[in-house]
Amino acid sequence: MRRAVILSSLFLLITSLTSMREDDDFIYRLSSSLELYQTKFLREKVYLHIDRSYFQPGDDVWFKAYTVNSLNNKLSVLSKTLFVTIVSPEGDVIQSGQFLIRNGRAWGDFELNPSLTSGQYELIAYSSWMKNFSPEDVYRQKINIRSDVVPNIFVEASFSKDYFVEQESASLVANVVGLDGAGLENLKMTYSVSDGYDLLKEEKVKVEDNGELVLNFKLPERRGFVNYVMRVEGEYDNQPFHYQWLIPTEDRDFDLQFMPEGGHLLEGKTQEVAFKCIDNFGRNVSFKALVKDDVGNLVDTISSTYQGMGSFTLVTEPNRKYFAQLIEPGRFDK
Repeated sequence: MRRAVILSSLFLLITSLTSMREDDDFIYRLSSSLELYQTKFLREKVYLHIDRSYFQPGDDVWFKAYTVNSLNNKLSVLSKTLFVTIVSPEGDVIQSGQFLIRNGRAWGDFELNPSLTSGQYELIAYSSWMKNFSPEDVYRQKINIRSDVVPNIFVEASFSKDYFVEQESASLVANVVGLDGAGLENLKMTYSVSDGYDLLKEEKVKVEDNGELVLNFKLPERRGFVNYVMRVEGEYDNQPFHYQWLIPTEDRDFDLQFMPEGGHLLEGKTQEVAFKCIDNFGRNVSFKALVKDDVGNLVDTISSTYQGMGSFTLVTEPNRKYFAQLIEPGRFDK
């Protein structure tokens, strides 16, 4: 009886070990397959945002770009280089550039040639990883260059909050006036919202009797790193117009920049230090921060006075380093 029990236990142990080896083999094969897929088949997408889509020759085209992976729309680190080109209506590349991608983000600008003629041009962007796949995957956006048109309406807009979270309704109020400053009541236009690839909303809207245009959009559940752009376009007095706004979301980064008098901090000197804070959408950010040295001593408390900018006086000590700790609206060390 005892021998039977021992034999049965030994059989179960062998069966268990065999099962464990099979499980390990399965996990290894699965891991290898996922690694092969990510190496050979994982796609990247590029999202590129510009401040407007109507330009005049000689204007600067400023852009902010994001690279995300196709699995979950999280910021991608597969590529280090972003390629951006501007193509003429005839299909000729008129300008191109390469820009560094840092942790899935890139930014830059083009100065349009002053001799460009009017027409609808195309902005094309793709990452170095995307060169391994179909050209159909590249990001494309139409931009209009008009050498003979001056805007005939003015739009001043602001969001109801500094930023919005998923499932929350983002609201923007815009004042729309003509060149004479009079409100353009009942002016009709097309309102749309996109995430850079997909059209999420489109409807006809018009300016209210008080000259205001109110736009709303309920943010969907987040699918990774995605930005949403509100856009209005139409025609007034036989001239097309277009405006767009990037909806501020909770995914905000801050760039706090310091500019010492003379360009460099000097040991043992009293210097005026200017500063400026912007977020990852390029907007000025009002803030408050603590300035400390490298042993944790509080040196000063600073805050912006106008559009994220200001200055303070710093007395530097020999062999000391200085840091700023942002405490409003977010927190990080620089």
